[in-house]
Amino acid sequence: MSTTLNAAAAVFNPQLSASLHNDICRRGWAGLAPDLNFEESTTTWWDTHGSECNATVASRLAPQLIQFLKQARIVRPDLHDQARSNFFFYLRGLASPNSLIPDWPVVDPEEPDASRYVILYHVTLLMSHPVGLVIDQHTLKGQVMQSLTIDDTIVEQSQRPWVPLQDILAAYLNMIDMGKITSEENPANKVDYTALDASERAAIIAGTWKPKVGPYESPWLLNPHSQAILDRSVAALENLLEAIEKRMPSSRAEPVSEVPLGTPVAEGAMGMASVAEKLISTNQASEHSFIVKFLRQVDGLLASARPDLRFVAPAVRGAGRRAAVPPILLFRGELRDGTTAVTTFPGGAWNPFASPYKERTAPFPSGLWIAEHKVDNPNYDNACRLLLPDRVVLAPPGRTTQHYAKTTDGFLLEQPGAKGEGLSAGLYQTSCNVFVGRHEVLLFHVLEHWVRRVEDGTWAVDEHGVAGGMEKWVEADESEAMAEKYRLPYTW
Repeated sequence: MSTTLNAAAAVFNPQLSASLHNDICRRGWAGLAPDLNFEESTTTWWDTHGSECNATVASRLAPQLIQFLKQARIVRPDLHDQARSNFFFYLRGLASPNSLIPDWPVVDPEEPDASRYVILYHVTLLMSHPVGLVIDQHTLKGQVMQSLTIDDTIVEQSQRPWVPLQDILAAYLNMIDMGKITSEENPANKVDYTALDASERAAIIAGTWKPKVGPYESPWLLNPHSQAILDRSVAALENLLEAIEKRMPSSRAEPVSEVPLGTPVAEGAMGMASVAEKLISTNQASEHSFIVKFLRQVDGLLASARPDLRFVAPAVRGAGRRAAVPPILLFRGELRDGTTAVTTFPGGAWNPFASPYKERTAPFPSGLWIAEHKVDNPNYDNACRLLLPDRVVLAPPGRTTQHYAKTTDGFLLEQPGAKGEGLSAGLYQTSCNVFVGRHEVLLFHVLEHWVRRVEDGTWAVDEHGVAGGMEKWVEADESEAMAEKYRLPYTW
């Protein structure tokens, strides 16, 4: 797998990075110790470690990193026992001078420059053999390495992209702003006491029991989704329908042979709210899951759309039917004859979904799936995956063998017969994620992308909605310019 992610290096901005760092630190402190003044309870890293740093590793650090460390704030050492906390859900905090430059290979065992890689922050204990937010001093770019032994990417470590520190910190602030990660006082108070065993309940009565709070929990909590994420997803679909309707002809050119989005008329067909209730009654989703909340909110939205609006993306329409088993098909792909398009993953029955859905083999109905949704409260229950059918993936006769389609992080998608997600399941996804653990793309990013493709004219609109049929998706692989139009912003 080759990468084309080699854009001009963005300049590392120590002042901006320190400002973002301090904002995250301040928000975490507000959740941990809201009664203690942040400025009075913190100091700069340099005020605490500067003398030691000057005596040990300062000469091996880039001047820009030292500028950053002179502005970035940390909790005062005398308050550590009173308010022990992590900097962020994924990061324990800025490293001490003696652990900034490790004496073991971080990225490349053959690297001759022993000072090249700096572990600026150590990660929390989410995985075994944790590493940290690593800065390459040759480029002053960084990436978060959760573990030396557990790799959730589908590319070699040497190929992972590097991004400026301020981009990573800005992504983390965005997670806080969106409510994906929250800072709350005393996460130990969230213990489910009904789940404790007899000895633990006896310890509570004796006053000797202390809740076990993971070292990565205080004061940060990772939520499957948030109200802001739900609102943004619903708004994105609303904007998509509005953008399509504005461009549809004022009257239908011909009768519509299919039911409109979400109309429960055919046998077995259901409105979106009814699908949500079915998911609950069959234990496929919980009352608090993203998909149930989303389906309930968009039910009226879809029902009020123009009756002749069928396609919200090329050959992709509202499912409007009973969901089978998770993961859940949200918008299904439809061929020109009205039948459901299928994805068979040429070259092998590869399954894009995680356990416990691995047992299912191809074909899968094409379309947009809420991927890997589980009842047990997954970390990203609004993540999705687009599956494209064979006629898109397999090159038609006479077509060039040159390929251009890329993942969001800029890797050429594996083609049919190769191991990996390929164009069948890899469009919009990332091969690796240098911000957080790898996961499917969030639904609102895809819907907002579809809005942009309608508004900029990449996708034409006819009397039935977005035009072009399944063949329209081929253009993602036809040229560099079109491949770029089918990539999403690279973020968490």
